[in-house]
Amino acid sequence: MSFGLYGCSGAPECKVTATFLDDSRSNASCLIRDENRVLAVVHRASGRFDLPGGRRSGSETAQCTAHRETWEETGLDATVGPLLSVSSGGRLYECYTTISAQELETLKVPMLAKFEVAGLQWLDPEDQRPRDWRYRRRQLAAIRSAMEQLTIPP
Repeated sequence: MSFGLYGCSGAPECKVTATFLDDSRSNASCLIRDENRVLAVVHRASGRFDLPGGRRSGSETAQCTAHRETWEETGLDATVGPLLSVSSGGRLYECYTTISAQELETLKVPMLAKFEVAGLQWLDPEDQRPRDWRYRRRQLAAIRSAMEQLTIPP
């Protein structure tokens, strides 16, 4: 299993697929899917959806930002794969985990994320409305486009 340890103060070591190394430094997010759904976080302040991700810390690479933020917000020790898109908000990477679909269904918000994240949900981007997403139309369009580029089988 690749669960992060919820009670730890530091994220597990950054996991990046060797064939997709990227030394960019920026904010970043992970797109984790299960079939045609993506894992979304529900932001506590706005009640809107977002992908797990956030701001770069220190000199970490964008891929390690995506890994750390995903771990902090979901508890998943995901592996970061290829770059899917770049926007003013940062870089979006395809990420994956080895836990089962059943375990993915029962994910709970880690204690360290409860201040920022109200919940975790699996959503089909095609069934969503832009106004329900934190960054509205541009974010949902980017997610839908990224779903067409995914390389790792569901």
